[in-house]
Amino acid sequence: MIECIYQKSTSIRKAPINLLSKDSYLFEHEYLKIIPATILSSLNNVYVLGDSLFHINTFHFRTSDTHVYQLTTRSLFKNLLLVFKKGSVISKAVWIIDNWSDGYFHWFTDALPRLIASESRISSHVILLPIRYQKLQFVLDSLKILNHKIVFYDSKVFIRNLLLPSHTAESGNYNVNILQSLRYKFGIKENLAGFRKIYVSREKAVKRKILNENNLLILLESLGYEIHFFEDYHLLKQIEILQQTKTLIGLHGAGLTNMLFMPTNSNILELRNKDDSHNNCYFSLASDLGMNYFYQECIGTTSDTHFSDINVSLEVLQHNVGLMEKHKY
Repeated sequence: MIECIYQKSTSIRKAPINLLSKDSYLFEHEYLKIIPATILSSLNNVYVLGDSLFHINTFHFRTSDTHVYQLTTRSLFKNLLLVFKKGSVISKAVWIIDNWSDGYFHWFTDALPRLIASESRISSHVILLPIRYQKLQFVLDSLKILNHKIVFYDSKVFIRNLLLPSHTAESGNYNVNILQSLRYKFGIKENLAGFRKIYVSREKAVKRKILNENNLLILLESLGYEIHFFEDYHLLKQIEILQQTKTLIGLHGAGLTNMLFMPTNSNILELRNKDDSHNNCYFSLASDLGMNYFYQECIGTTSDTHFSDINVSLEVLQHNVGLMEKHKY
């Protein structure tokens, strides 16, 4: 059975509040995006082989549902050999992940939307996840809040009936209706007015840090900002803090994902690697959530944003904070 759960739609984004004309090229290609329909397939007789799904009835790997990029023939053959390995049998399950889903941002914006899209068809289905996900506390916490049972597997599982939702959007883009449903299920109240001003630090991350963060913290604390390390908190604590937050500042990274839990019309300031017109996932998320998005370009140690450390101009930061304070909702 194949069913269209959400129709194709169009996402129209508003420009950053503090956009400079010279920076238009950073964002202009993101202002209008076509969001594809979300398709839900109900498949009988499916093997999970490593990180792949193999549908016996069609003798076909469902790689577009499990991977961001196509697997090589060699990788698929290697996974197929797992069919001879001993494994378990599950009656009913849902598959919501791809090979990026173990990251905080991708879990909340790519994987969980697939679950939300499937919920009306779930009936005693379990969420099937690789055993390594047992170590991801945000995964455990979020599925507990959403009241779904997890079954972890090692390398091979046979599933009698599998619900398989398509990706709800290309990663870094979003189905707005699904995002709003996700917020509702996490208990986000839209009529609250935030009051806290938060800076989320990446000091404890393994990469992508702010080289002059000590001086940055002194400035932000003098401006009334709280400093937080969200990885130190369980998910409910993070949600509690963000529900009270008016302004969130952070370097491009997972911490900004938590704008999902902020009141609509809150302020977001993303510290970005200079000249990066590709990594716009937080700009798009802020706009789709109805947030006021501000940005600041920063000199990085490399052009690759995923690995670049940056220096933040404190003078420019103070100016941008002032703009946010003056912005009328």
